Amino acid sequence: MIRWEEQDDGDWHGLSGDLMVARVAKAAGGGKARWTWQMQGIERPPGWRISGHRTTVLAARRAADESWSRWLETAALKPDIERLAKRSA
Repeated sequence: MIRWEEQDDGDWHGLSGDLMVARVAKAAGGGKARWTWQMQGIERPPGWRISGHRTTVLAARRAADESWSRWLETAALKPDIERLAKRSA
């Protein structure tokens, strides 16, 4: 889970320990309010989205949380998958 801290400018920084792993900011432009979310400092696995738009700040933070959780699960499984692949070869 990401720990969220609101910044003075209204943006949100998502932290894992001391490392900033996500950012949510209000999208520029007219009309409807939109919030952008983006993962920071992680490699994008093929076919994954690590950024996007949502209509509320809470929805954008949830999307970043889900992406971070998936990334953590994948990173934890990677050594096991590599070990299994070597055994089957």
